[in-house]
Amino acid sequence: MKKSKILLGLLSTPIVISMPLIALSCGDGDKPNPGNETGVKWEDSGITQAIAGQGSSSVVPIISKIAELSGGNLQYKSTGSGGGFKSMNKATPEQQFGMTSSSKTPADGKSWENKNLRTVTWALDAIGLAIHLPDGYKTKNDETPIVDIKELAKAYNGEKVKWKVLVANLDAPGDDDAVVFGREGGKGASGTADGFMSKLVKLGGITFTGTAEEQKAKEKEYENHKPLKAENLTPEANSAAFNVVKEKVGITYVSLGFGVKNANDTVKLAKVKISESEIWEPKMENVTAGTYKWTRPFNIIFDKTNEDSVKFVKFLLSEKVQAFIKSLDFVELTKEQQDLQKDLTKSDAELFASIKDQPDVLKKFKTVGSNQEAYGLKI
Repeated sequence: MKKSKILLGLLSTPIVISMPLIALSCGDGDKPNPGNETGVKWEDSGITQAIAGQGSSSVVPIISKIAELSGGNLQYKSTGSGGGFKSMNKATPEQQFGMTSSSKTPADGKSWENKNLRTVTWALDAIGLAIHLPDGYKTKNDETPIVDIKELAKAYNGEKVKWKVLVANLDAPGDDDAVVFGREGGKGASGTADGFMSKLVKLGGITFTGTAEEQKAKEKEYENHKPLKAENLTPEANSAAFNVVKEKVGITYVSLGFGVKNANDTVKLAKVKISESEIWEPKMENVTAGTYKWTRPFNIIFDKTNEDSVKFVKFLLSEKVQAFIKSLDFVELTKEQQDLQKDLTKSDAELFASIKDQPDVLKKFKTVGSNQEAYGLKI
């Protein structure tokens, strides 16, 4: 059988894995490669030689499967979003592309070291809360459980939170403490944890005391699930995390698409209460509509003058690859989102210059302070 080499990194150590072309399972490991079912063919990219990139671990479930179809021409090293950003923000980038699973940008007042760099959002990820209530607990009128994000933040900080406080719509609840589960290593080791904790830190209301340096250290421990006990940590794969709350009472987080497909009478997907006037309902169509906001962008950074890089981005934005992304339980772009980015001849600076006098268009892109650049879509 033909074999392909896919360059990946586990934590900080890059390795080369040699596996059968279609049988390789990397990243999430939740399902076999559906590439042929969606009609994705590497030949459609028009790339005839090796192309390499590095960055976010969160994109590995998608990129590794595309790499399987490339016959060894697509190589990717998992170094984290920061690694992808830093490798490209140089006068001469280290490789053809970098991947981030957040809007990594130059700081306010800075710009790209290479003026030809372009950022394109090629997919979205959404996070859902999978909840298994204790026996005897039920919601009012059997409604979808509504989890209070501020109480959830406390629980992930190791504080005792009652189920009757955490779930806003319980009917005649008991007095048990809620149980929460998180990925081993938290944000530092898991892309799904990164997406979950980034939003929880932003909206959960947890504050840390001490000097600025001490606060930063405490926040990092929080993001990496240090407050949780060892028995409350799960493996990275969505399937493994979901199976934990299938067997045990508690809450965990999974990619929303996976949760939608696997929710059942025991494990439900919870709504998220942000405030008395704002509740997010976990549906894929709500991600597209922008009303479910536990989301983040998958961005690619590339040099617009590199022909193979441009071909690869066009390939990612193609109809077949977007359908392939959806089949892997991630969120494909809408037609409008694709159309906003289809001109790949412009750098981030040139794109900004072309739309700066169109406020209705500009507001759909990520911008930073006084920077005259547009960094992918605003998600």
